[in-house]
Formats: sequence, structure tokens, C-alpha cells
Amino acid sequence: MNINFETASKYLKEGDVLLFKGRGLISSFIKRAGEGKYSHVGIASLHDDIWECVEFREWKGGRSVNLEKYVNICGCDIDVYRPISMRKIIIAKTLATIEERDIPFDGRLVTKRMRKVTSLPYGWKRIWWIATHKIPILRWLYNIDSVTNDKHKEMIYPICSTAVAHAFNSIGFDLVQNRSDEWVEPSDISTSNLLFYIFTIKKP
Repeated sequence: MNINFETASKYLKEGDVLLFKGRGLISSFIKRAGEGKYSHVGIASLHDDIWECVEFREWKGGRSVNLEKYVNICGCDIDVYRPISMRKIIIAKTLATIEERDIPFDGRLVTKRMRKVTSLPYGWKRIWWIATHKIPILRWLYNIDSVTNDKHKEMIYPICSTAVAHAFNSIGFDLVQNRSDEWVEPSDISTSNLLFYIFTIKKP
């Protein structure tokens, strides 16, 4: 469903995931490398009755920007995905003890986690690490555990998708299972079974 921002603003909810279909050179590279149609991702947040996009952007770092103006400036379509309201996890402490637990989605808590890291710079080193894992021959030199394990020896600043994945995971919503948040790409997020597509905000 394609709608304009004015209509979309009436139906957006705190914590909705915004997936951008960029058209520039960098966007084309990201989409090709990620084998999907998305080049960027952010989270919708309502602040003083104004919808914002909380994100990590190349050359800008972590920030929160007016979503309506952003839609007009970026000139690309934005697919909006909504998290499920409740997820169930199963904890097997022993073979005889299996515990089921319901975790409600809290959009305000997710965007709060994102806002806490908006002062950080953009993770260009993270982009390089992800890229080298996709280059033939070089990718064979890496251990697959580095992609599935969150433990790293050094701090790597976030990019858009890793920041979003971490914010969701911090409240128990692991968007991309069996993959470390540090290696998640925009198109990976669109495949999450914890999200469902609702509409597309069309460029003006």
C-alpha cells in the first residue's frame, strides 16, 4: 500500500521500523552487497507531537531527524514494518523444565535505547568488516563464529542496521536470529519474523 507522509503520520506507531529504498551510489552498493532492496534503516519515534527517524547515517553518525522533512529530502520510498505486539520465548533449563515466557513489545523503550547512542560516530570500520566477509577468497579467511557471536575484542561503532538490531535485541526482540547484531544489514531486518509490512511512504 502506497501512501503519502500526511496519511502515514496518522497510522505510525512508536518503534515502527523504517526501511529505505535508496537510489544513490552508496545505496546501490549496500543493496547489492546485502542482496536485497533496502539501503538504510531507522526507527520511527514521536517527540513533542513530531514524528522523527532515529538512525545512524553515513557522514552524520547517530541522530534523530524530522521524518516529514526527511521524506521530502531523501527522495526515496520508505517501507514501514511493525513489530509484533508480543513474542513468546521458550527457556529449557533442564530436560524436565521448560518455561514459556511472553515478552510484550515496548516501542518507547526501543527508541530510548537508540537515542542513547545517537552521539556516536558512524561505523565505517563496520562497513569494511561486513564487506570483506562478502569478497571472494577474503571471506574464506574468516571464522563463521565471528558472524554469529557478539563477542569482539575491540569497539566498532554502529551502522544503521546494527544499531536497530541491538536496540530491539536489548528488550528481547532478536530480529535476525543466529546472526550477531554486529553483522546485520538492512535487508536482513526486512526478513525478520518479528516484523510485518504495513505500508510504503511514497516520495513526493
